[in-house]
Amino acid sequence: FSFVGLQLNGVCAFPIYVSGGGQINNTDFTDAGGHLVRSFQSVVQQDSFTTTTKSLAGVPYRFVADITFDASGTITRFDSFGEIEKVPLPGGKLFRPFGYVNLVLHPFDYVIAPDKGTAGDIKAFCAALKP
Repeated sequence: FSFVGLQLNGVCAFPIYVSGGGQINNTDFTDAGGHLVRSFQSVVQQDSFTTTTKSLAGVPYRFVADITFDASGTITRFDSFGEIEKVPLPGGKLFRPFGYVNLVLHPFDYVIAPDKGTAGDIKAFCAALKP
């Protein structure tokens, strides 16, 4: 999979755009009628972050996603666990948030901070990208 130019909202005081891609290993579970009830995904992803004047290239990171569906196919739970990003910063620091994200609560957002876990040094991340 790949994506280009998603806007990262509410993290820094300026716009940041995210592009990236990766691989998903997917295991689906169905009920007796063959309807999808759960999907478990193991993901390796790599992203880059861009502002008007600066960019940061991430390195591959890993996480799992556990998605459940109701009888009509609507997502009822979408949980992610593991690394959320892995981005080398100037000066040798590594921005590496990890933990749990309830993606049902963030349906249209690109997320770089966990709902539970370690957020990483977001101030250093923003400072490295500040235009």
